[in-house]
Amino acid sequence: MARKNIRNFDAMIAEMNHETIAFTMFGKTYEIEKRMPATVPLELARYEDEDNVPNGVLFRAANNIFGRETLRELCAHPQFTVDVLSELLKWAFDAINGKEEDAREMEEMTEDDFGAATERKN
Repeated sequence: MARKNIRNFDAMIAEMNHETIAFTMFGKTYEIEKRMPATVPLELARYEDEDNVPNGVLFRAANNIFGRETLRELCAHPQFTVDVLSELLKWAFDAINGKEEDAREMEEMTEDDFGAATERKN
C-alpha cells in the first residue's frame, strides 16, 4: 500500500540556497557554506548554562562549520590558539545567522585583538 502524504525533504534540501561566506586568516581566504550544521547548536546547547565550553566541543563545532581540511590548515599555524578559534566561531555564527554588522567587525581585528605576543623593547 503506497502512502500519499509523504513530505519529500530531499527535494527541499536540493532546492535550498547554497550561498557561501568568506574570511581571510593568515594571508589565505577561506569559504564556508552559509548554513549551520544541525549538530553544532545541538552540542553547544548542552553547555548553555556553563561558564566555559570544553575545547574539544569547540573543535568539533569548528570541524563541522569549516571542514576538516580547513581546520587542520588553521591549526598548523603557530598563532592559531583557542582564543582565535573562539573569535572565528563567533564570527561564523553571526555571519551564518545574517548578523552582518557583527560579522564585519571581524575584518577589522588584528593580532593584538587575539592576544598575540608583543615585541619586547630593551
